[in-house]
Amino acid sequence: MSDLGLPMGAPEALRQIIEVAVLVRRDKLDRVSATVLVAERHRVTRETVGDKYGRQLNLTTREFDDLLGEASLNGLRNLLAAKFPRYRSELSQVLNSLAR
Repeated sequence: MSDLGLPMGAPEALRQIIEVAVLVRRDKLDRVSATVLVAERHRVTRETVGDKYGRQLNLTTREFDDLLGEASLNGLRNLLAAKFPRYRSELSQVLNSLAR
């Protein structure tokens, strides 16, 4: 398990989306700042990280912001579980820890 609570073999897209969510919800960064920080950590561009929660999840940034703003994070949990069903249990644990 990584520090995100995801197995080491988890897809990079999932890992980066969860990192952004953790930075927004736990560390209280705005999405743009969180995206930039994740990009720096992974030595990729901001656009590459944004692509993970945008194009790959078929969301606008506003829709992603809305999902991050949900107290329960159920919308994000359901979307990610549908896209990454193998990691459903780990996703629930991580997102439950971020729910208000």
